[in-house]
Amino acid sequence: MITIILNILNIKLLIDNLLINILNKNTRFSLVYLAFGANLKNKTTNIKKSIKILHNNGVFVYKLSQFYKNKPLLPDNFPEWMSLYQKNACKKLYFVNCVGLFYTKKSPFKLLDLIQKIEKKLGKKKLGYWLPRLIDIDIILYQNIKIKSKSLQIPHKHYKKRSFVLKPLIQIKSKL
Repeated sequence: MITIILNILNIKLLIDNLLINILNKNTRFSLVYLAFGANLKNKTTNIKKSIKILHNNGVFVYKLSQFYKNKPLLPDNFPEWMSLYQKNACKKLYFVNCVGLFYTKKSPFKLLDLIQKIEKKLGKKKLGYWLPRLIDIDIILYQNIKIKSKSLQIPHKHYKKRSFVLKPLIQIKSKL
């Protein structure tokens, strides 16, 4: 089932690429799918602020999924150093997630640099992999490019396993 969904998504990505190329004959925009998540403070506002900052820096939204409320993705065995209080707090903090299709002239690494600056500006701290966050932005797909480096992997290495990414991704793909 996942394979069929992913094949459909790849076909629709090609259609999206053609559409953007037709709309922007004289420009060289690239299509990129970004996933957003937040589970602290005003979750939806955090995501909307990040999208506005992206827009102000040359990363323009073409389509955006609805916002989804999701349980946090947590490991079966929490890290040893986490207190019982921290473990219980993590379980209670639901996420708001969405996925957007954007177009930009930025390279994948320039986009990653911008995303990291936005996350920092909005208050994201590197406290740990399983801990709550004000904002999290991931590059899911960038055109048909594949990158595997220490700082960036495209397609995102876990997106196929995460329903909180696949569900909104399918939603915006179906709007063609």
